[in-house]
Amino acid sequence: MDVTQPSTLADGADPSVGGAPAHAVEILAMLDRSSIHETWRQRPSALEQLLKTWPDGCHLILEWALINPGTISTISNRQWLDTHRFVIQALGEVGTPATVELLRVHVLDPDVGTVAVATIRQIQDRHS
Repeated sequence: MDVTQPSTLADGADPSVGGAPAHAVEILAMLDRSSIHETWRQRPSALEQLLKTWPDGCHLILEWALINPGTISTISNRQWLDTHRFVIQALGEVGTPATVELLRVHVLDPDVGTVAVATIRQIQDRHS
């Protein structure tokens, strides 16, 4: 398996995400940011529910974003970094052993390295 390209999102388009995976990533990140203010609730956030009910689709979108980080448009560099961290962290919930190889590239990155290591461990624990 070629770990430099996600299964069906090669070339940045897939009919299941309307040909706009970058927008899908941004929506997932917005769901994540919106859940910050709902931590007092005793139920899973909208993002957690989506990751649980549509893991394969979320996996493909998040993995695409990991491979194509420059396609994610945000207002500021800070917001872009937050989205990049979110992508790496969310892959811990839906990533596969093949995702681990994609994450290894980020381990030495000072901005996301610790998140990448934690995500790799989470994926390995889920698949062991």
